[in-house]
Amino acid sequence: MAAYWKFGKNDMGESEGPKNAGIASFTTDRIGGIVREIIQNSIDARSSQSGPVEVDFVVEQLPTSGLDLPNLRQALAASLESYAIDDERYKTQFQRGIRRLDDAVKKGQITALTATDRNTTGAADRNGRRDKWHGLTKSVGLSTKDSKDSGGSFGVGKHAPFTATDIRTVLYATAYYQNGVDGPLSRRFTGKAILVSHHIDGQDYRASGWLQEEDSAICDDDIPVEFQLKSPGTCVSILGFDDSKASEWASEARESLVRIFFTH
Repeated sequence: MAAYWKFGKNDMGESEGPKNAGIASFTTDRIGGIVREIIQNSIDARSSQSGPVEVDFVVEQLPTSGLDLPNLRQALAASLESYAIDDERYKTQFQRGIRRLDDAVKKGQITALTATDRNTTGAADRNGRRDKWHGLTKSVGLSTKDSKDSGGSFGVGKHAPFTATDIRTVLYATAYYQNGVDGPLSRRFTGKAILVSHHIDGQDYRASGWLQEEDSAICDDDIPVEFQLKSPGTCVSILGFDDSKASEWASEARESLVRIFFTH
């Protein structure tokens, strides 16, 4: 079954502009926010005290197959034309995003900054609104961490990766043991875009949309092969990352890592 982008219908006429409060809270320290939030989430999901949590950050070229980029571009273009865009900065951002998507569709690949962790439990999908997968991909202002003392327990940290993409889109993949300890792995994959209220073919849509199958995440063998994790863990991929300053980003990320986690 093919995955597709689905934005919720906006039948109540609510207006959602580009100044998303969750994203805005990280714009003054984009790189530090991304490093802190992703690594803290991984630390909080540590599966074993016998080994360290490992998180790899990689700038890579992802195949566009299975990502339904033409429909994402349609939503981004409709957002650009929306009454909700009232700031030239965001118009310029969305225009860059459309060009980036056009280039990706033409080339068959798109740049992403991907963080993948190991020695973690993954984000289990137990078909509940308080499970970790739902908390990561669909909750707003809600934390599903196991402990109230976990770092970043207010549920806003998931917005940090959206500051590093002009198409305001992040992909998520996870793998976890079905029984929580061992045995067969279950895998989930989805994407989330945070745009603005927009209008397509006579229908008003909300700002947020998800890459999914029908009304659920993509599961197991239907997941694009590059997102089929081989061991428990979680992968966060910032789609449309600008790699023209990748070396500067890496240097600042290292500095942020030391400052946030190793300076007391």
